[in-house]
Amino acid sequence: MNIDLIAPVMDTGGGRGRQITPLGLGVLASLTPDEHNLNLYDENVTDYEYKDDVDLVGLSVMTARATRAYQIADEYRKRGVPVVFGGSHPTLVPDESIQHADSIVMGEAELTWPQLLEDVQNNKLKQVYKSPRWVEMDEVPIPRRDLISAKATFGATSIQATRGCPFDCNFCTVTKFFGGSYRYRSVDLVIEELEQEIARGKKSFFFVDDNIIANRRYSRQLFERMIPLNIKWGGQASITAAKDPEVLRLAAESGCMALFVGIESISKETLHNAHKDFNNPDNYEENFKKYHDNGITILAGMIFGFDEDDESTFERTVEFLVKHRIGLANFGILTPLPGTDVYKNLNAENRIFERDWSKYGASQVTFYPKKMSPERLKEGHIWAKKEFYSLSSLAKRYWANRHHPFFFLGMNYYYHLNAKRGHKELPGHLEDMRVAEAAEIQRRQNMTDEEMVIQTLVDNCNPSD
Repeated sequence: MNIDLIAPVMDTGGGRGRQITPLGLGVLASLTPDEHNLNLYDENVTDYEYKDDVDLVGLSVMTARATRAYQIADEYRKRGVPVVFGGSHPTLVPDESIQHADSIVMGEAELTWPQLLEDVQNNKLKQVYKSPRWVEMDEVPIPRRDLISAKATFGATSIQATRGCPFDCNFCTVTKFFGGSYRYRSVDLVIEELEQEIARGKKSFFFVDDNIIANRRYSRQLFERMIPLNIKWGGQASITAAKDPEVLRLAAESGCMALFVGIESISKETLHNAHKDFNNPDNYEENFKKYHDNGITILAGMIFGFDEDDESTFERTVEFLVKHRIGLANFGILTPLPGTDVYKNLNAENRIFERDWSKYGASQVTFYPKKMSPERLKEGHIWAKKEFYSLSSLAKRYWANRHHPFFFLGMNYYYHLNAKRGHKELPGHLEDMRVAEAAEIQRRQNMTDEEMVIQTLVDNCNPSD
């Protein structure tokens, strides 16, 4: 068979080529028998062009990619080509997804992909495939990186050591998709994969793990083994890593330059309601210092739009981040992703007005905030990005992040350009919101009472139960 695996484009406000490398598709490529002719396409790097000689199309679908995935799938199904969806969106929104695909894979795909391929060849493709158990991480093969563009993730080579997260924040789909388990590969296998890539000339890596330091005993072992490799790397971690000075020291010694840390908010009330009490603003200053003392740049993940946020939130947040000399910040807008408590609550309150999944990349407003207008939320979001990445802010933050000056300055410049782009596009985004609000009002006015009841039941079901 001729098989195309596709990661549809996703615009989160950062432009193409800056999304996480589609490692999952690379793993499926490794699990595909050599008898098949397989190609992998990442639309965040290059456009995908339809083909006439494809026998099977597989798409990795996060919610923000769903609209584009549906477009590709619908075109190929018109041509009689079977289409398979996998990823978080078809797992959490199966009833909608199956309307655009011949088959969906719910949850992890490693254990079901070989059977699916066999079924396609025998014309016995099922509508739904679901793994019989959680995948053991040592069962996951090394992805086919020869099929993956090196332009993604700022040119760093992506790698995975763990899956899952021990926390369950109310806006996040990670636990909904992976369950409450936190699994990790043996250190030997991770080191082996790193050494293979180093032998190919790679020296910069990005761990795609949702929380690389969740199990600090495991992390200490991994980082200690990585020290002799002489590499540079980044990843994602929780602020709780600061509780263990040894793990941060080893991370730095092993080449860690930066970690994305989900700060989300400077409000205790907000964090409590988001099920993120392990973040304590009273300890932020001390925690940040531990990162800085080890020469690790913090990329703070911040979210605007929580019910507790008012119009003062933007200025207070930027002042706080600059005061504490945070190296980088990613400002997102609260997004009601299907399957999350945020989605269920906002939908039950009829506060979601945008139903276009392409707007669910955390850079656009899709709901009515509690203490401000949707327009003000978007304007504040853009203002915060511009202000934080201004030259005056950069000067105040530089000294604490001097350990990797070229990285710090380069990334700040990238985000500065991103902020300018967002400001330029703001009028269009505001107009899109007004159109979406009007369309949602009209949609609800046209729904019968019976349709409203059915819609409510569908919106509040949890397919992962």
